[in-house]
Amino acid sequence: MRAYLKELIIAVASILFLSIAVVAYFKAVSREKENSRPDAIYTPVPGNVRTLMAVNRPLVFSEMMNHDSFRRVFETEMPEIYFTLVDAIPKAPLVVFSFHPQGVVCYMQASAKTTGSIINDLLPDKFKPYTAHRQTWNGLDFYYYPDTDGRFFGYYVHNGVWAGSYSSKLLEQSAAQQQTGELSLPAGMNRLRMSLNANEPVNIVFRANELGLSDAGYLSADLYMSGGNIYCRGSIATEALNGIPHASAGDVLSRRITSRYPYLRLEVRTETEGEYIDYTAYMSR
Repeated sequence: MRAYLKELIIAVASILFLSIAVVAYFKAVSREKENSRPDAIYTPVPGNVRTLMAVNRPLVFSEMMNHDSFRRVFETEMPEIYFTLVDAIPKAPLVVFSFHPQGVVCYMQASAKTTGSIINDLLPDKFKPYTAHRQTWNGLDFYYYPDTDGRFFGYYVHNGVWAGSYSSKLLEQSAAQQQTGELSLPAGMNRLRMSLNANEPVNIVFRANELGLSDAGYLSADLYMSGGNIYCRGSIATEALNGIPHASAGDVLSRRITSRYPYLRLEVRTETEGEYIDYTAYMSR
């Protein structure tokens, strides 16, 4: 009788343990699916974003950075630490950057192994001999490394997304936004974002007023490389032209870009279709 009771207890315990393991497994799968949603990496982006850039193929982006003019554009707009990050994770599925008046934030939806490599190897080596200082805000841990000119580079990890920036305010805004679980991207920017080709190495969406055009509209671009040259295809919402004739859009766009980046040599062609003007640009060395 005792032997039977012992076997019964073992059987019940085994079933209970197996049930707990199965439930835990499906919960983990559910969390992984939730964190891998295409929009999950965009959820932390604060609503005052001016430019959004998705690096779909980090290895190709690193190759594109060998193009002198292309690299100069990004060196003007982004701190060097972000190039180091992209170079270090050539197999990451997606790296997103958001540009704000306060600075730039990098978001990465990567495996625990990749994130661990950044946290435990890349950043400590980059900022040695300093160690990261931990701060807790709104239930999340933030880590900050001292850098030159009195700056601090910080990061946090939440729900499978790693986010890093030199702006602690932007990081806190990103974390708070992520915890809401809702996108706060401007509607016009989000529409263009979803229309871009995720198979291209780089996608960019930015406010038209970055080029002195309308405050209301947005421009988009798919960037890729061929024969050592940089090409981009994109769309301009007609509202962004602010009265500029459609036939002149290519010339105006070329002038505005080269006015901001005078070292670029661009050829721009446009084609009007509905409420958008499609354009193709070629950037020679």
